[in-house]
Amino acid sequence: MTERIDHAAEAQSILRDIDTAGPNDNLPMDWCGADADEQWLVHASLREAQVHATLALVEQQRIANLIAYVALLEQQFAEAAQHPTEFDWETREDSEKRHTEALVLIREGLNL
Repeated sequence: MTERIDHAAEAQSILRDIDTAGPNDNLPMDWCGADADEQWLVHASLREAQVHATLALVEQQRIANLIAYVALLEQQFAEAAQHPTEFDWETREDSEKRHTEALVLIREGLNL
């Protein structure tokens, strides 16, 4: 598995680099008054920051969906406990496995 990228931190870093660009950086200090090549570099950097920010939101939504999924499985477990004769135990075992896998993914996503 590849190393996890903190997209929010990447986006913030890129924006910070643009904001603190100095005379020895590739980015102009006053990029609004920069020439076309420098403007292109700034806009490319802004687009890169936007991509990282979007990916960070996607990761957050994925974690939220996993949390909702775990809650649904736990609700099913509670209903099964109330009506044990009406519940398929093979399905229960599969649900427990998926529950455990989802919890692992949540922990990884939250860096816990």
